[in-house]
Amino acid sequence: MFIWKGNLRSQRLLTLSSYDVMKSHRCIISIDVTLSVFGVALGEQQEQSQNDSELTRTFASSFSNPWLLLMKQHYRNLLATAILGAVCWQKSNGIFMSVFLIVLPLESMAHGLFHELGNCLGGTCVGYAVVIPTNFCSPDGQPTLLPPEHVQELNLRSTGMLNTIQRFFAYHMIETYGCDYSTSGLSFDTLHSKLKSFLELRTPDGPRHDTYVLYYSGHTHGTGEWALAGGSALRLDTLLEWWREKNDSFCSRLIIVLDCENSQPWIKEVRKVRDQYVAVQGAELAKVVDIDEADPPHLGDFTREWVEYNCNPDNDISWFDKGRTVKARQHVCPNG
Repeated sequence: MFIWKGNLRSQRLLTLSSYDVMKSHRCIISIDVTLSVFGVALGEQQEQSQNDSELTRTFASSFSNPWLLLMKQHYRNLLATAILGAVCWQKSNGIFMSVFLIVLPLESMAHGLFHELGNCLGGTCVGYAVVIPTNFCSPDGQPTLLPPEHVQELNLRSTGMLNTIQRFFAYHMIETYGCDYSTSGLSFDTLHSKLKSFLELRTPDGPRHDTYVLYYSGHTHGTGEWALAGGSALRLDTLLEWWREKNDSFCSRLIIVLDCENSQPWIKEVRKVRDQYVAVQGAELAKVVDIDEADPPHLGDFTREWVEYNCNPDNDISWFDKGRTVKARQHVCPNG
């Protein structure tokens, strides 16, 4: 009986040791494959980047979403290795000790690397811009075209806004869904279709984008509503309702950038949002300006300075300077 019991124990130890070695080999292979893919992707991004700062932006915007979310689950391998090592601990088995002491530090190092990258890097982002160059509004709320003598000046300013916001998208590696420009305004149905398509965009790998940036410049009512063709208007509640339909079970962020005369109502209203991650960045244009000291502000001035502030590290723009005719105002909902 004693001899058989001893043989059974020996067979059991041998089985556990073999299983542990197989598990360790699987973990090593998993680490090698993950690090290999990580290295290949990093190399591809580095080849496309000309300097370190560009590499950082590229890596943060286009690499992190699909892979780092997957890599952060690597802790399961680390936990499984630690538990298996504790259950099958064999201090007298040299093979077990050597494999265990090799695998555990490697997995710990990989887990720490992926976890830090996941925390410090941003995610994928997609942007959509709408520019409706109308400064006048009829009593029924329908935008009307500017007088002929001002059309050329407005077109040049609006074209400059489009180029500027595209610079912002390109600098921060934001995927561009589109930049719509209409001198006659957009109908509610047209804008509804475009915004719904924009808000349901996903990455090529399947998950939703981490951030959606929506830019608008055009006429607004005193309550902040976007003035659309046909006397219709887009309210913030309506936009958030569309956003909830697409983002109800996800944690993506919506950032709304407004270069218009009445952005303050939306900035205040977004404070009431509790169930989504939404932020509004808007312009505050001075109502009364001493033309002897400064030129009156126009739509587009905020976009130009805001993009310069966010894309040029050497800029000298200070939004808190006294006497500024264009100021930046923003608010992030409590969840953000």
